[in-house]
Amino acid sequence: MSKGKIINCFYDGSESGFGDFLRGSIHLHDICKYHKLDFDLDISHHPINKYICSDYNVNYPKTSIECLTKKNKENYGEFQMYSNYKKVLYEKMISVEEGEVCYVFSNFSFICSLNPSFLVDAINKTSTISSESCEFFQDKLKFSDEIVSAVEKELQDKKIKDFRLLHFRLGDDLAFRGEHKASWQFVPSHEDIFDICKAAFKKHGSKTPLVIISDSNDLKEYIKERSKNEKLPFFIFHLNSEHMQKKPSSLDEDKELKRNDDNLFYAAFDMNLVSMAKSAESYSVYSWGSGFLTWIAKIYKVPVFLTQFKDPNLKTKI
Repeated sequence: MSKGKIINCFYDGSESGFGDFLRGSIHLHDICKYHKLDFDLDISHHPINKYICSDYNVNYPKTSIECLTKKNKENYGEFQMYSNYKKVLYEKMISVEEGEVCYVFSNFSFICSLNPSFLVDAINKTSTISSESCEFFQDKLKFSDEIVSAVEKELQDKKIKDFRLLHFRLGDDLAFRGEHKASWQFVPSHEDIFDICKAAFKKHGSKTPLVIISDSNDLKEYIKERSKNEKLPFFIFHLNSEHMQKKPSSLDEDKELKRNDDNLFYAAFDMNLVSMAKSAESYSVYSWGSGFLTWIAKIYKVPVFLTQFKDPNLKTKI
């Protein structure tokens, strides 16, 4: 018999994007069972809920959500953040009283405690999440009829049945602010990324079409035009990518992104594409890869492989 219930809540202004929220939800789903707690997730306090939603139907105020990420920073600062996050999460688990329903935001997973330089390799070596977890999240998360119809129409119009997916994350500063200030991030040229696309296409036998998604609309426009000129089956369905949060954790706290809520349609559109892909590969400027692609792929049992962009001129690995 369960003792209480934890609801992980994605909300407008939370400390991370949707992929990291899913990572935290998968972890909470597993540890709630250990602590004999029921678990659910909810997206109703974020406008993405129009395009992808959960089946949690209880109304509650946004102020009820306790952000465990913010609590961790307030209590311990950002030094050894994820080691301390584990304590905050444990304290929350054991504090839940019988019959109590607790609304939280958590993006924590044990994998976050690893040294950043090992993260991508660890995620690649981690087998897909359990079948029970996959079924739980597939059942809970539903794309809207509008999203499902739009994706089906695009694929049918292009006569695409099976496809492999490539994802390129060039970073929040460059993709959404048009500037690249982080010296520790290596961002390859559009030409080099196009070469990656061609190599991936050749590796898989030059038969299966490539669907390409990215946080950078400029990159997608470049690939779209060049693949058209070279008559390559690389498909890009929109140039409207935006971050789901106005203040993503990857940017300084005083920075805020402009966001058109209507463009959240395209974030859900891309996630639906990921869920349908034959396989997915992601290239990112970040040491943690891309949560946006990783956890949707794992939930839908899509084979996924992550790569961090590395400067080929450096003799040592980043």
